[in-house]
Amino acid sequence: MGPFGTNIGTVDSIDNAAGTAAIPIATTAAVETKSFPLYGGDAFGVELLASSDGDVDLLVQLEESMDGTNFVVPDGLAEVANVTDEIRHIRQVSPVPAKYGKFKITGQTTNDATTTITINLFRQEQT
Repeated sequence: MGPFGTNIGTVDSIDNAAGTAAIPIATTAAVETKSFPLYGGDAFGVELLASSDGDVDLLVQLEESMDGTNFVVPDGLAEVANVTDEIRHIRQVSPVPAKYGKFKITGQTTNDATTTITINLFRQEQT
């Protein structure tokens, strides 16, 4: 190990509250995932993959909380993605410093009732 420590990275599947990895987002529903820790992370990336029998139109946002209970989209934080296809996307996520995060996925006007999304979160931290 060097003088600055070692970077390690982990990837976690992010599920909805029911524990489902292929998260259903019917038409204009808004669904939140389970929360995950942000603290200790130096860099974050997210992988998004939607699936549908019709049109995909999803807004993905990162909500954050200091106490694990009261989640909000931080002031000035850009949306994570607007997913309108069934292609795998990988994006950098730069959260405001906070203890916990979770994703909020909202179906937009043309989103089909059969749409699901899978989310994998990459977290890099220094040990």
